Amino acid sequence: TDVAVGDNSVFPNRSARIAVAKDGRAYLLYKTIEGNPGSASHKTHFRVKASDDCGKSWKALPGSGVPVSGADPVETLFTDDFGHLLSKSLQVQARARSSDGWIAIDPTTGEVYVAYLTKNSSGTMQVWVAHSADRGQTWSRGPITDTYDSAYPEVAVAENSTVAVMYIDAEESSTNTVFRHRLARSFDRGKTWTTKTLQAMDPA
Repeated sequence: TDVAVGDNSVFPNRSARIAVAKDGRAYLLYKTIEGNPGSASHKTHFRVKASDDCGKSWKALPGSGVPVSGADPVETLFTDDFGHLLSKSLQVQARARSSDGWIAIDPTTGEVYVAYLTKNSSGTMQVWVAHSADRGQTWSRGPITDTYDSAYPEVAVAENSTVAVMYIDAEESSTNTVFRHRLARSFDRGKTWTTKTLQAMDPA
């Protein structure tokens, strides 16, 4: 049975991800594309809906979904050029449009985590993580990256409540781009993070 979940009444939706808690509540993360996408990014809200009846309805959280990224819209990637945003002459391309959000549930406590992208005031695309301890009603959030443009975040939670986010960043210069797979881990429910590089490569 197909059931409408997101709110298409004003803005189109993308980036749908789903996760199910141990108590059976299903959570859906999606984003609203607000305004025309720019050359490399667009404004959005990342929202979470929930269902307590196996997906028959999605009314466990209010309205069009709780905006986990905050009341104001954030700016996320909408580009075919991730990896050479600084130098269009480089022959390195990566499409980054609907791979900018991920959701996971702590299998022990039922707490909810969302990883998403947002551009900071200096123009760097960062990975942020939002955390809810009350089944998606309220959220705290903060960045886990800073220096380089980042994309493709995925989040997972272990049974001991360790949170891990894998993502790719791009160390760009005028002559080359180095892509790095990075793994950030938190042992205190997202308050602090320890990050390691899994691999680094220059496709050129």
